[in-house]
Amino acid sequence: MEIKITYPHIERRGLKRRQFLGAIEWLILFAAFVCPIINIAVGGKAWSIIVLMSLYMIHTLILSPDLVEYNRISQFIKFIICLCILLVLIDVFLHPGWVAFATSVICCCGLIVSGTLFFTDFRRQKKNMFPMLLFVAFSIIRAIVGICLFAGEVRASFILMEVLSLILLLMFAVTLGNDFIRELHCRFHIR
Repeated sequence: MEIKITYPHIERRGLKRRQFLGAIEWLILFAAFVCPIINIAVGGKAWSIIVLMSLYMIHTLILSPDLVEYNRISQFIKFIICLCILLVLIDVFLHPGWVAFATSVICCCGLIVSGTLFFTDFRRQKKNMFPMLLFVAFSIIRAIVGICLFAGEVRASFILMEVLSLILLLMFAVTLGNDFIRELHCRFHIR
């Protein structure tokens, strides 16, 4: 008996896509190298930091997504957090004064959308509860800090974010029951 070892044929489409993504990654690295140099040479505000964060978002969300936690909730939460960081950088380096309200509204929308994604496909997404728990904990802490620091409409948006976070946390506890406690035990090593 003779055993033939055969390898699957490499598709040209997959090879072309890999080459295209490699070229895009090299362009991103080139832009990440050139933008700070141009910013230092020209002077003025530090716009290159915003460009670098935008390039990081393109790379991490589109070109090189996560291999382990690659699901729609994790990727959406990652997008929301990267967007909030980008808005904070724009506020700090280019145009200050509006980021608190904008990021609180974006986090509120992120809580609503990620909660909807979680509960519409509950059976499959039950395994992906940890990114949701981290996002809810981040939102609760951020809302408490925002309520203490701001007044007016901005405070109201932080109060809404706090209420949404607590409602989502309560919905997790009610719908998951013992699985919620078991997940807390596994992730945070509590008794």
